[in-house]
Amino acid sequence: MYAEDLADPAAPQRLVAALERDGLAVDLLINNAGTIGPVGALSVQDTAGIAHAVALNVGTPLVLAAAVAASVPATVERRIVHVSSGAARRAIAGWSVYCTTKAALDHHARTVAEDAVPGLRICSLAPG
Repeated sequence: MYAEDLADPAAPQRLVAALERDGLAVDLLINNAGTIGPVGALSVQDTAGIAHAVALNVGTPLVLAAAVAASVPATVERRIVHVSSGAARRAIAGWSVYCTTKAALDHHARTVAEDAVPGLRICSLAPG
């Protein structure tokens, strides 16, 4: 078992390095880490909070997805699920960062699916 605080910007790379070091292949990834903040109108959002949310909500899932895609041969079925939100599909006042980052995951999944990589399936799913 591997434990990482994915809010730490270096965590995804550490996790991927640990998996590679131990020779482990990952065939299922469920990207569910994220943060809703900063909340409020753009003019009151903390810029460091914005950068943190984008890194955690978008950067981390993309890094981990790329690692899963490359971790096993194309003959092995791999699955990636980005956990999305209805906020990705409709604007909510004060939630511009969260809505935007969830929409980014949705688009990432659609784009990667268009690549038609053998053995790789990806989707973005809004459970609500």
